[in-house]
Amino acid sequence: MTQKKLKKLLHYNPNTGQFRALVTRGNCSAGKIIAGYKDLRRGKIYLRFNIGSRLYYGHRLAWLYVHGKMPRVIDHKNGDGTDNKIANLRPATHTQNHINSKRYANNRTGFKGVSISNGGRFRATTSHNGKHVEIGHFDDPQSAHAAYVATVRRLYGEFANEG
Repeated sequence: MTQKKLKKLLHYNPNTGQFRALVTRGNCSAGKIIAGYKDLRRGKIYLRFNIGSRLYYGHRLAWLYVHGKMPRVIDHKNGDGTDNKIANLRPATHTQNHINSKRYANNRTGFKGVSISNGGRFRATTSHNGKHVEIGHFDDPQSAHAAYVATVRRLYGEFANEG
């Protein structure tokens, strides 16, 4: 898909993140807002669109529409995969995209980056440049989480999500 071809088929509103059909294709008439299909991918919901028998994610089409290219990874700043406003999108590495994720639902401590270690203490960890980073062991989950937050803010800046 090229920006030129995309702009012939769809209009993108960067303030709302919505796409509108410019031509009638199948059961979608020109002028109609295209909602896309919700796709549950790795525990997140993304909007995807079928264009010419190919599937495209809405955030990737939005970036292409505005910037003329598709980076390898596009991150949703607020973590909502259905919010495709251009202000909510940014190019990222896989690691930056991952660090911006929320706490896993199966986390038993209630804090992102914190697990229970042997002996009942709380362990704070993260990763950086593909390597495991042991932040430390703490007596309570709040202290472990505070150390985690300080570390990921230092390592990842604006991509750090406290969970």
